[in-house]
Amino acid sequence: MTSSPTQQPPLNRTLQWTLLAALVLAIGGITAAFAVQQWRAAEVRSVRTLDRFKTVPAFTLTERNGQPFDSTALLRGKIWIADFFFTTCPGPCLRMSQRMQEIQEAVARRAGDDVRLVSFTVYPQQDTPEVLSRYAEKFHAQPGRWFFLTGEKKTIFDLAHQNFMLAVTDATTGEEKLADGDFIHSTKLALVDRQGTVRGYYDSSQAEVVQHLLSDLGDLLREQPPATAAR
Repeated sequence: MTSSPTQQPPLNRTLQWTLLAALVLAIGGITAAFAVQQWRAAEVRSVRTLDRFKTVPAFTLTERNGQPFDSTALLRGKIWIADFFFTTCPGPCLRMSQRMQEIQEAVARRAGDDVRLVSFTVYPQQDTPEVLSRYAEKFHAQPGRWFFLTGEKKTIFDLAHQNFMLAVTDATTGEEKLADGDFIHSTKLALVDRQGTVRGYYDSSQAEVVQHLLSDLGDLLREQPPATAAR
């Protein structure tokens, strides 16, 4: 009589997430290096003027370090890239954060402190500064360069809808309940110029999104170099 093999317990969900994140980051490092090469190549061509969309007003939220985040003090005169996410998002947010991490590596090499990244949680009830801090560490987010913001939900949702013109739906307060999470939110990244005007949108699901965004960023840096940026 043959006995059936002992069934192995499934991998812990946290371990699965950690292994997947490690693989994503390894791939991201390679992609970032290639993106920097693309950025350098773009510098030799003529400057292309990007479209202009809505302007993001001044706002105050809370950063992952628990300190108030004043956009006027920390983003004024800077070019920045924004996304909307939440830490328990089952898939798309992991990809978005990977893209942001690749961009961070590229701008650290090419733009110094002149470009910043801002990630807004759409689930502030859950994503406290402590939660955001642990999430940011997984992507080696550099303090002072890549900010993770939480705060009043209305402020975040108004920014997404009215200024970034990006979709965010909170299904926890409506009739609809989603199978894979409680929020529908845009997976696009937004490029914002020194005056706070959105200049471009980039689909994070596209394979070449980082190269495309960095190419446009190069054009924007030449259009608005630090010495002539409006103060």
